Amino acid sequence: LYRLCAALRHEIATQQSLRAAERAGRTVAERRLRRAASVVDPATCGYRPIGHIESCFVERRGTPRQGLLVPDARARLRLDPRAVQPAAALEGLEGFSHVWLIFEFHENTNAAKLRGSGGGGNG
Repeated sequence: LYRLCAALRHEIATQQSLRAAERAGRTVAERRLRRAASVVDPATCGYRPIGHIESCFVERRGTPRQGLLVPDARARLRLDPRAVQPAAALEGLEGFSHVWLIFEFHENTNAAKLRGSGGGGNG
């Protein structure tokens, strides 16, 4: 019984390691593919991106879901000068208390979440 349990523990550890390596490889490959196809087609996304957000969080692990949990964490909007004139685009912004940014999680590597389940919640 001891040997059987030890063998099963070893097999579980092996399978977990294989799945983690597979997931990491898939994630890296998907990111490389997205970078290679970094030109966004307005016909498929419905808009033309004018910039991107840079955050102190470089990976999804460790990134808080609710920003209020880490009040000192900041992000920066980087406008693409090829798409918009930054000074002109931001003119008068100081007169407002809030800004709404329309965004896309373009580096999401979880294909199941990209497709959605249609049932709301975690899909």
